[in-house]
Amino acid sequence: MMDQKSLADVQNSLSVGLMRGGVDFIRTGLDLFHLYRDPEYANHQVVMGNITIGIELLMKGFLARKNLLLVLENPSPETLTALAGGEIVNRGFNWRRFEIEFLTGRLKLRDLEATTKSFCLFYPDVREYLERHAKRMTALRNLCVHSVMPSYDKYETEIASFVALTLVRTLKSSKSLVSPFIEDDADRGFMKEFQETRLTRVRQAFDEAKKRAHKPEYPEIAVDECDWDRYPELCPVCDSPAWLTGETEFAAYEDEDGVAQPGLDFVAKSFECQCCGLVLKDPVLLRLGGFLDHFDRSEDVDKWLADHESYP
Repeated sequence: MMDQKSLADVQNSLSVGLMRGGVDFIRTGLDLFHLYRDPEYANHQVVMGNITIGIELLMKGFLARKNLLLVLENPSPETLTALAGGEIVNRGFNWRRFEIEFLTGRLKLRDLEATTKSFCLFYPDVREYLERHAKRMTALRNLCVHSVMPSYDKYETEIASFVALTLVRTLKSSKSLVSPFIEDDADRGFMKEFQETRLTRVRQAFDEAKKRAHKPEYPEIAVDECDWDRYPELCPVCDSPAWLTGETEFAAYEDEDGVAQPGLDFVAKSFECQCCGLVLKDPVLLRLGGFLDHFDRSEDVDKWLADHESYP
C-alpha cells in the first residue's frame, strides 16, 4: 500500500500524463489546421477532434495537479475521503489500485464543459474564450470521436485553434505547463490574423445585416422571469426586438449601509436578430459591436433562488 509521499507521486504522474497527451493532441490538431486551411485538402473532423481532446486533457492535467478530485466524476466515498482527508486517512487507502483504475479508464472523469468551469476559476481572464465555447466544443468533440461532423463552419475550427493556443499561452505564462510546447510561425501568424480580423468580421456582419434590414411591425419582447439564458435587446441595425443569449449568475451587492444583499447578473455571450440576420457569436465580438455584456437582473433574485434550490 502506498504512503503519503507516493500519493504525491501518483498525482504528479497522472497530471503530467494528461498534460503531455493534451499538448500532443493540440500540436497535431494545429499542424493539421494550418495544412487544411486550404479547403481542397480539408478534413476538419480530424482537426476539431484532435484540438478539442487536447484542450480537455490539458485542463484536466492542470486540475489534477491541484487536486485529483477536480477531475473525477462522482468519486466513491472512500476516494473522496482519501483525497480530502489528510495523511492518516491516506495511509489506509489503496493508492496503487486507484492509479490502475485511473489509467485503465475505470474511473469516470468529468467532461469538457465541467472541466472548463473549474479551470476558469483559476484563470478567470480566459473565461470568455473557454466557457463561451465549451458546450459547443463538447458536442463537436463527441461527434468527432463517435460519429461524423454533419457540417463545417470555418469559424468553429478557428475558434477551437484560438482557444487551444490561448490555453497553452496562459499555462506557459504562469509556469504551469509541465510538458513542452513549441509555438511555431504558423501559430503566431494565425493568432495575429485572428485578432485583427475580428473587428473586420463585426463590420462585415453589420454591413450584411443592413442590406437585409427591413422594418416590419414586431411586438415588443420582454424577458420572462424564468428565462435565465436570454435577455431582450434592440438590434442596432434594424431596431427590431432581438435576444442576447448567455447566463444569469448569482451575485452579491452592498446596500447603502454596507450590508451584502443578493443579486443577479446576466452575462451576455452572443446576439442574434431574426429580422436582419445580425449574428455575433462571442463576447469579444459583442463588445466590438458596441453591446453591453452585463445586465442587472436583481429584481428577479427571489424567483432565481426558488428555481435553483440546490444553490448554496
